[in-house]
Amino acid sequence: MSNDGKTAVVIFGGDSIWQLDDKPGTLYWTCPLMVDADGSPHAYHPEGSPPGLDYLANAGSPGNWWGIATDSGGEPYIQKDSDVAPGFYVSTTALIDGAWPTSSPNKYVDSELWPFIVLPSSPKFSDRQQLGDLCMCFNNRTGRSSWAIYADIGPSNEVGEGSMALCDALGVDSDPKSGGMDSEDIAMVYFSGSRIGWPRDADELAAKAHQLFRQWGGLASCRIAMPQFNWDQFEPAPPVPHPVDKPTVIVIAPPGVHVRVVKDGSR
Repeated sequence: MSNDGKTAVVIFGGDSIWQLDDKPGTLYWTCPLMVDADGSPHAYHPEGSPPGLDYLANAGSPGNWWGIATDSGGEPYIQKDSDVAPGFYVSTTALIDGAWPTSSPNKYVDSELWPFIVLPSSPKFSDRQQLGDLCMCFNNRTGRSSWAIYADIGPSNEVGEGSMALCDALGVDSDPKSGGMDSEDIAMVYFSGSRIGWPRDADELAAKAHQLFRQWGGLASCRIAMPQFNWDQFEPAPPVPHPVDKPTVIVIAPPGVHVRVVKDGSR
């Protein structure tokens, strides 16, 4: 479906995933925002919630756990005293750090710390789509925005779910049991095929997401893509940092004289 220079590349249920015709590959959509606690070491507990942040039923049930790590026999791993949250289950995400064992909470993307989005298991939005891709998210109700990483896979035909950290960044209640936003006031601009690796430093991921957003056209493209939003309330993407030119200092000393150069970090 095409409309005024925009094309719906994927349609499912009542949702459409769009791209600008002159800027293919970058996708966008509007949606509500549900809270995904997965990946947080405090997400699930054998005794339920509390002390777990979320209802244990959202991680599955004995013999069919999908939200917590299990051994080869299907028994859930419980965090040890040396882990972040002893006694809690190990909550999983689809994006992982392969350097850690399945039983370690460090293997997964912590919902409390990292802004991430969840995409459905089907349909796939792009042939280039992959875990670790970057995106920019905007809340039309609060005027707040955040970068995010695609880190988890949710139910088919459902879009509009993000981590606790993403909710916090967008000014949305991040309680996994009662938070989130029902209205379609969230916009997501998704850069398919943009993965630069995981794990990575948060500043590096944020800088890359902002760079891709600028290359797409930034807020000017958002105004064309989703004119129903008030884009004047959002700050432009930060400029690309440029290295500071440093003067070259040449010191000429007579033979036998040693010169010590001291770097002044304040200049």
